Amino acid sequence: MSRRRCEHSVSLSRPTPESHAWTFQEACSAAQREIEHLCGLDWKVVEIEFDDDGRVTSTDYNEGGEKTWKCVHTVVAMYVLEPKFASEAERETAMSREIIKSENTIVMKYNMINDAFEYND
Repeated sequence: MSRRRCEHSVSLSRPTPESHAWTFQEACSAAQREIEHLCGLDWKVVEIEFDDDGRVTSTDYNEGGEKTWKCVHTVVAMYVLEPKFASEAERETAMSREIIKSENTIVMKYNMINDAFEYND
């Protein structure tokens, strides 16, 4: 399986400064959420490593004299994806959901491969 690369930056704003370790953890979490969102439901991240690409911080003061600390932290993620489902039948079983409420039946089908979405009421 080939490793993929993703560079992600997160902007944080707080009333007080935070440590480099804290902002790095927040940037790693945000990068992993973004990768999982972009890959869709048919894939899972099986291996991920983060490299710290640094941060830029600043402190601003508003008219009332209140301080706001801002940081942009960038990480580089190296990750491996694998299919979540072994077969199309397993995928269909897991992805098709039927929700029954009173007399109405709602069937939702997700097909992330073709970026299609069906909704029947």
